[in-house]
Amino acid sequence: MSEILVEEYRGKLLENIHRGDIAVCSAEKKVTAFCGDTAKDVYYRSAAKPLQVLPVITSGAADKYGFTDKEIALMSASHSGEEFHIEILKNILSKMNLTVDDLRCGSHPPFSRSARKHLRENDLPITQAHNACSGKHSAQLALAKFYGWDMDTYYKKEHPVQQLLLKTISEVADYPEEKIYQGIDGCGVVVFGLPLKNIAYSYFLLENTEFLDKKYRKAADRIVRVMKEYPAVIAGTDRFGTLLCQTLSKNILAKSGADGVFALAFDDKGIAVKIEDGKLPAAYPVVIDILKKYDVITDEEIEKLDKYYRPVIKDHNGRKAGYIRANFALTANK
Repeated sequence: MSEILVEEYRGKLLENIHRGDIAVCSAEKKVTAFCGDTAKDVYYRSAAKPLQVLPVITSGAADKYGFTDKEIALMSASHSGEEFHIEILKNILSKMNLTVDDLRCGSHPPFSRSARKHLRENDLPITQAHNACSGKHSAQLALAKFYGWDMDTYYKKEHPVQQLLLKTISEVADYPEEKIYQGIDGCGVVVFGLPLKNIAYSYFLLENTEFLDKKYRKAADRIVRVMKEYPAVIAGTDRFGTLLCQTLSKNILAKSGADGVFALAFDDKGIAVKIEDGKLPAAYPVVIDILKKYDVITDEEIEKLDKYYRPVIKDHNGRKAGYIRANFALTANK
């Protein structure tokens, strides 16, 4: 059963709580620490993106189209729709003689406030390029084009691209294909659901590729390296994931997912967090507290991330009315 991870105080009264689950995994799929239910089935959401890029590299598509490190990073991203994100995306598509119109992710306003303001003030349209998942879709188009598969229906569950991604998720997370839930993600492609501990284990493997199937090792090493090197590509300016990676003196692998999912890895640990009510910002103080418990983040670094670690609740005049804090214990699994 999920446990309380985050508390919201207004004055001295505990007004709201956010329950959730945490799994910490190491080699041989061992759960070394936990809070809540690590066997709970949850959707990967965008935390699956690094795994979904693996076949782009292992197939030879990345080499054939000459994708750069920044382009591989964007394929793993949930980007903010800033101009540099759009430029990278268009470069990816142009290498395959494709355009934004070939994407099937749909459109939404960019996450970036400055990007939204720029579009509004210049009377520019919101396009599929601004979709946070457009990089992932360009990766899936690359697979379809490389293998000569139908380009118009790459997003459908029965399409060979989605079947290949299912196989990849199954192999890396070490969970049977037939047991993986397959839903429809916000961007229209398949989203994969499986136990939280398997998500954590997959991140352990991405960070510790000597334990990963040999056919994925080189690809995983590259994906993890570029994610750590280009955190602003993976998220965006002033996004939590970007600031976290830029603030820490230690390099960690970190990726958010919609509806309260966050996955990370460092040293010999893969970690997955799921906030039960789907509020992703509630995962941020949890992630920082986990890093604190494992001595991965210093007090000075926490201070720089204080708006995420101890968010302030304000009234409509901008005055402090309360605060949000993480409050949970990790149980060691001996």
